[in-house]
Amino acid sequence: MRLTQRLILHIMISLALVVVPVSLYQLYSLLKNSYQENYQAHLKILKSFTPPVAEALWSLDSNFMNQLTTSLLLAEEITRVEVYDQDL
Repeated sequence: MRLTQRLILHIMISLALVVVPVSLYQLYSLLKNSYQENYQAHLKILKSFTPPVAEALWSLDSNFMNQLTTSLLLAEEITRVEVYDQDL
């Protein structure tokens, strides 16, 4: 193998050892930040809807409950709504 070919091979291997881990770390950071932002947005929605949903359930107002769940489902990020008693 000629010297230039060996040099090119060493440069390519060195770049792969540096670029691949850095790229993977950047991808990980991007996905983690995206997940955290989505989680915070969902948590904010959840906290804003919890009192009205609890009120609708305690008063057995099914029309109001349907309106609340429908408005929740209109948010693009939310695909389903589950209501449960956390004390059970």
